[in-house]
Amino acid sequence: FLDTENARIFVYLGFSYNLAGKKQAALNSYYRAVSLNPDDKAARNNLAVTLYANKMYEKSFREYQILLSKFPDFAEAYFNLGILLLAMKDKSNALRQMAK
Repeated sequence: FLDTENARIFVYLGFSYNLAGKKQAALNSYYRAVSLNPDDKAARNNLAVTLYANKMYEKSFREYQILLSKFPDFAEAYFNLGILLLAMKDKSNALRQMAK
């Protein structure tokens, strides 16, 4: 029996889908996890990373903004945001984010 109201299950499911190369299914799982628990740091970070991997840069950027507004000490998210900004050709802001 799958608890469809448990955000953590959808985070793990998204991770599994990513490993299997099923990016859209991974995105759907992460979106579901975030909808169930908007404060799940792993869910939102994995969503942002998967959006980035699918070249959905603006959506990924918005997820990082939300994530860092909720968790301003989340160093991994600043680093990941820096990588995203490099892909978006914003080198100066990328380096600034990675230094946080």
